[in-house]
Amino acid sequence: MGQTMARHLAQRAVLILTLAGVSLAETSPSSLKPISVPASGSWQGDDGQWSTFHVQVGTPGQLLHLLPGSSVQAGNAIWAIAQESCTEENPDLWNCEEQRGDVFSANESSTWLTSQVSNGSYYNLNPVIESMLGLNANASYGLDTVTLGTANGVLPPLPNQLVARIASNDFWVGVIGLSPLRLNTTGFDDPVRTLMGALSDPEGRKIPSTTWAYTAGSFYKDAPVFGSLTLGGYDSMRFDPNNSVSVPFSINPSQDLQINLQSITYNGTTTQSSSYLLTDTITAYMNSMINYIWLPPEVCDVFEAAFGLEYDEATEFYLMNDTTHANLLAENPTFTFTLGGANSTETATIVLPYAAFDLNVSYPHVNGSQRYFPIKRAQYISQYTLGRVFWQEAYVIADYDRQNFTVAQALFPSNSTPELVRILPPGASDSRDGGLSGGAIAGIVMAVLAVVASVLVVLWLLRRRKRRRQAQEGGNATTEIKHVPAAARAGEIDGQQIHEKSADGAPFDKQESEPHKAHTWETTEAQLAPPSELSTGQTPRSLHLETNWPRQFSELPAELPPVGEMEATRRDGA
Repeated sequence: MGQTMARHLAQRAVLILTLAGVSLAETSPSSLKPISVPASGSWQGDDGQWSTFHVQVGTPGQLLHLLPGSSVQAGNAIWAIAQESCTEENPDLWNCEEQRGDVFSANESSTWLTSQVSNGSYYNLNPVIESMLGLNANASYGLDTVTLGTANGVLPPLPNQLVARIASNDFWVGVIGLSPLRLNTTGFDDPVRTLMGALSDPEGRKIPSTTWAYTAGSFYKDAPVFGSLTLGGYDSMRFDPNNSVSVPFSINPSQDLQINLQSITYNGTTTQSSSYLLTDTITAYMNSMINYIWLPPEVCDVFEAAFGLEYDEATEFYLMNDTTHANLLAENPTFTFTLGGANSTETATIVLPYAAFDLNVSYPHVNGSQRYFPIKRAQYISQYTLGRVFWQEAYVIADYDRQNFTVAQALFPSNSTPELVRILPPGASDSRDGGLSGGAIAGIVMAVLAVVASVLVVLWLLRRRKRRRQAQEGGNATTEIKHVPAAARAGEIDGQQIHEKSADGAPFDKQESEPHKAHTWETTEAQLAPPSELSTGQTPRSLHLETNWPRQFSELPAELPPVGEMEATRRDGA
């Protein structure tokens, strides 16, 4: 009867958990809030003033100023500028470390780990899309602790995050990789989770969903406005929802944020109506790791004619003299970019003032500092890019759970307090809409613990009763000792245990199922790094990136989740 009662209590515990749908190993998305990564309050860059964000790497934490990297292929790690970037690449550059957003010294971190990486941890970054624009670098990879924010951080430190130490001048400031796709190298035992992957992992997740939202900020405003980076949702104060467009990810996994650029027009003080700079639709890739806007040569020619720009073949920049700059200030044009999806009539118009294009470029591109107009001449359609210049006035929300993204006109509120809105993954319900509240979950857990405690008490009483009965019978019974063959005892010698084997002879507790790989590609062949770029005497290897999309692209909606799936929360928790 006692055993029947114990079994009944155990079944009740299982039933409670099953009916409640509660997994003690997973954190409910509806119980979490988005994270607003704090802007550093500084502006860095060799070709503009870009708002950076605080991230600590290592133990003790080394505070870095980094730029968000939206590239799904290249943004798979924290890119930290290495000390060699100043001591070897730019030994004569004044204030080099500060100009590059501070540097990371692996030797000063007690948690820097390279034992899981072969080839001396040395790899070619080989960013597929960025390399098409002439950008590349080599890196020394390792695992280390990462903290978002300054002293206390917006989250507890995240151990074993992938960090790439780079010294190349192609990427002047380090990067916060926003890609959720795991990175695989021939040296790692298993594919390594990215920062976004670690934050949104169902077991121990820290943010509601695999989403991020970003706008670059604007140095040119009367009161400069810093950039905004939100993980797991968005800041409703920073964009106009009535001037936005949502489109599905591209079927090209290395260019997920592709959008149709339908037209570019401008208005100035001397123009009576809008004048077209681009009339034929092109497909452009939105990439915050690129600073410029790459357009077809014929479109650049129209810009030249309209504003008196001159292309410098040596630097490949549209450098501006004082006369050209004065004329543009007098004309004060505003540029309107019309964006849309390939299979939708929905559009958004992103307006940029001339001030967004009024930038300076400096070393290592030119000697000193010189004004330039930040458009680039693309030779191939794969180079069409809306870079960080565009993101100054655009707000982008990328939802990797639904495989879509939204582009909206950015706003610049005087109140800097964010109004954070979480985005729940598909199928997740908000506790306010019939889901389990925190109190309900706590009650269920307490009930389960009570049932489990009852089971343990019953089992203890049964075991105690059995021992008493055996003790009473032991006085009259004769103990029979049987010989156990050595072969049968071999598994228990020296403290080892005998493991039950599967059909193929492998212990069940050693078997591992191979994760499904929806798509895997390998970057182009790695190139030998110059001696000054973190040289170890080894050839940098190429990297693999695994894209595990949850569903077929044809099944993915193109809109943000309805308002019922979102909840507005202030940063202060109110």
